[in-house]
Parts: sequence; structure tokens; C-alpha cells
Amino acid sequence: YNYKYVLNQKGILIKNALSGSHALTENDYLVLVYYRNIGAQYDALVGIGTTNSFELQN
Repeated sequence: YNYKYVLNQKGILIKNALSGSHALTENDYLVLVYYRNIGAQYDALVGIGTTNSFELQN
């Protein structure tokens, strides 16, 4: 199911009253890069990186 809670105040729907608007929320990310050689039986970890959503802004 896909649903959203809204608040009705005097006929006006307030869409973010309960869930909030999180456009400015900062998120941290861990990036793991794997590589598998042709015929290999496992993936090798070849890179690790970190960033957050504020560093990724356009």
C-alpha cells in the first residue's frame, strides 16, 4: 500500500503536518566498490568512499 497522512484544517489540507518535510535532512553514505575478474568465484573490494548529502548537492 502507498498512503500519506494529511491534516484537514478548515477545508485546507496540510500535507506535511505529520510526516514533515525533510529536504534539508543530512544523510551519510558509505560507498563500497567491488570488482570480479572473469571466471573468478568472488568479488574483490577495490574501493571505499564516504560522503554526505550536503557534499553531493549540485
